[in-house]
Amino acid sequence: MIRGIAMISIVAEHSITIGGYQFPYNSDKYWMNLVLVQLTKFGTISFFLLAGFLIGEKFADYSPTEYLKRRVSTTFGPWLFWTFIYIVAMLVTLRITERIYHDNRFSLHNILEQIKTLYLYTSYWFIINFLISISILLMFRRYLYSYYLGGSLLLFTFFYVVNIHFEWVDPRHTTAILGFVFFVVGCTNA
Repeated sequence: MIRGIAMISIVAEHSITIGGYQFPYNSDKYWMNLVLVQLTKFGTISFFLLAGFLIGEKFADYSPTEYLKRRVSTTFGPWLFWTFIYIVAMLVTLRITERIYHDNRFSLHNILEQIKTLYLYTSYWFIINFLISISILLMFRRYLYSYYLGGSLLLFTFFYVVNIHFEWVDPRHTTAILGFVFFVVGCTNA
């Protein structure tokens, strides 16, 4: 049930923010939009918390290599397939629009920018981030119950939280690769 609520909140968050609505500050619409967006923000964190909780018992059942192989075959394989389909469609679109507008948009630079956008700024970011999080956990498996590991990961999370304001690096949640590992570790230890 919690997974379902997390999924609904993620879909709702992305649906609410489509169009980049700008409402007059302090208007009813401004506050309603702000409240709706904030209510849906827990979805991503919920997924990482649930993953940590569910991974905890799997770490005891499988060796790190077995677990990662299993995770790659069940998660990364389908993700890679759909990523490939997306990239092919994107390449076809770039080529067609270049032929229509004669503007040289079918270039290596534009293709690499589109791929960067795909992996960092679309819903495809989650699987990469999740697999990196799991890989970090597997590398530091013997330290899962260490306050030092938890504290280090919490510092990364705090960095990303403060970075939202100061923007030392891109503040989007899709680029906060180490910002979510803390939540997976926290629930792995639950």
